[in-house]
Amino acid sequence: MFNECHHYPAGNTFHKETFSVSWDDAKMSCDRMNLALVQINNEKINDVIKKKLGHDSVWIGLSRTTGWYWSESGEGHDFIPTNDDDDNDGCAAVSVKNESWFKQSCTNLLPFYLQCDY
Repeated sequence: MFNECHHYPAGNTFHKETFSVSWDDAKMSCDRMNLALVQINNEKINDVIKKKLGHDSVWIGLSRTTGWYWSESGEGHDFIPTNDDDDNDGCAAVSVKNESWFKQSCTNLLPFYLQCDY
């Protein structure tokens, strides 16, 4: 499963898991390794993640219950995905193909990014 984290110019270290799981399973995998789903809190990290994705979509550490919150820090985020047109809960993924963050059902299966230095 987990091999190693890679250091990127944004000053952070990340690792992409290539197998697909639900958002909750991705979060649990991170928790077991004392790591976190990636928290994209600046443009540099956003650019690094997008460049490394290829044509994939991946889970990031953002989910919605009463608002959008980062899973590790619990900080709120004013992110509004392009397809967030209802009040339903959801989880966020990032896609290079669509050049955006978007809301998905948390049960969908996607690979995910771990942030090694949260």
